[in-house]
Amino acid sequence: MSDEARTLSVSQFLDIVKGVLSQAFEGGLWIQGEIEGFNGRGKHTYFTIVERESGKKAAVSIAIFEYQMRHIKPLLTKHRLELADGIKVRLYGTPDIYVDRGSFSFKVTNIDPRFTLGDLAGQRDEIVQRLKTRGLYQANKLVPLPVAPLRIALITSIGSAAHADALHELEASGIGFEVIVHDVRVQGAEAVPTVVAAIEQAGARTDIDVVMLVRGGGSKTDLLAFDSEEIAAAIGMCPLPVFTGIGH
Repeated sequence: MSDEARTLSVSQFLDIVKGVLSQAFEGGLWIQGEIEGFNGRGKHTYFTIVERESGKKAAVSIAIFEYQMRHIKPLLTKHRLELADGIKVRLYGTPDIYVDRGSFSFKVTNIDPRFTLGDLAGQRDEIVQRLKTRGLYQANKLVPLPVAPLRIALITSIGSAAHADALHELEASGIGFEVIVHDVRVQGAEAVPTVVAAIEQAGARTDIDVVMLVRGGGSKTDLLAFDSEEIAAAIGMCPLPVFTGIGH
């Protein structure tokens, strides 16, 4: 290589790359992927969207600045959505290079809620079909209800509004219900395993007549755990009648 070959400083190189990106994607573009590493605790929102295919993974860092989130948040609220890990999103924005760190990211200016809603609906349909194949989709409806179902296993988050509402309604009925509460997580990574375990534990008891699974309102993504195949299958296999009040 010639000693006279052009040599760039770091800032010059990054400025050229930044300019090429700006010119190549002038006006912006849509990209889609699954959220991972969501962080919305500060003024700005950061996460990664990933694509997994044939054992390979591709990832892009995402930034949504506060002033852009003021436009995006109402769109999410309108469709009862929240950004969270595991949610698939379609985002509009522009790629950018942060010169001081030499890092690449995608700056978001808009979101397509219909894409996320469609993906969630598609996942739910697939789960329903698998439950039907396994004979579990309406299996619990065939479980006979005791003549006097007074002993209730209440599966909920202790201290929540749903917990208080359920107890209030049972007490207001004037019927002498005996309630055994199973405390579970109703959101986040622990929701599915704790709910499944509670259903299985309640079903194994001989001093319970029926099971009640209740959780208060929230966004579609807040309630996502209750669309899981694991919880639905646990209900389908439960030997006791299961009544649910989700997002009431």
